[in-house]
Amino acid sequence: MLHRTKQVLRRWAGILLGRRAPGVKSSRQVEGIPGRVHLADTMFDPSDPRGIEYYLRAGRSAIDVMLGTLEEAGVAPSEIDRLLDYGCGYGRVLRHLPEAFPEASYVACDLDARAVAFCAEEFGATAVIAPEQPSRLKLPQCDLIWGGSVWTHLPEAECRELFASLSQALEPGGLLIFSFHGAFAANNLHFLFGGAFAEDSEIIRGEIQNGGMAYRSYPEAYLTLGEGSYGTSWHQPDFFRRLADAMPGLHEVRFVPQGWDAFHDVIAFRRDPLRRS
Repeated sequence: MLHRTKQVLRRWAGILLGRRAPGVKSSRQVEGIPGRVHLADTMFDPSDPRGIEYYLRAGRSAIDVMLGTLEEAGVAPSEIDRLLDYGCGYGRVLRHLPEAFPEASYVACDLDARAVAFCAEEFGATAVIAPEQPSRLKLPQCDLIWGGSVWTHLPEAECRELFASLSQALEPGGLLIFSFHGAFAANNLHFLFGGAFAEDSEIIRGEIQNGGMAYRSYPEAYLTLGEGSYGTSWHQPDFFRRLADAMPGLHEVRFVPQGWDAFHDVIAFRRDPLRRS
């Protein structure tokens, strides 16, 4: 878990600081990983003997979650025409999509313009650079949207805005599937996240219990957008259920505690299909 936390911090420091520096353009083939791996992809640590295993496990776990949710909803993979990977990074999940959804087209969306450009070039995805404000997000309509480790880092207002923006991008019958820090993450703050929240753990759990979520900003040193713009979040699933209840035609189809890579909880919502006359 500490390994994952360091990866996230390195990635987002690199993304935000990288807006003022030239992008790294090189990529390489890594044995066992489908598609080339960008040198700026901090989700892959080549110095770690288990780096390939960690990288593949996370990507394949996301595919398993998507396929399991489709099965639960009674939707065949062949029915997915357009699939969005929101928070795509350099394609840790996206590179596995063609095997599971060979007939679909893909949309790669992220704050990191270099990452989006790489996913477009390497995997043939349509590129969409995410704005800093989720309420300004403009997307094509999609049959399936995956959001891995995105709500895990947003303040409450941005959590709400992103849920609304992605839900509105669903085709009738479309599925929104995403991960968040749930009970496992909140109940193990004494050793997860490098122990950074151990002393504050009871307060954090109280906030989750009372308000449905808690948020702690990364230190100013990690961010160019200012303290408060990005950090670590924890949620109850009911937080998202209430958001869905406020959107007509959207209903929950699946909730899986620790469903992604045995860490993040996963929840899925579906927009009602069009009724046949």
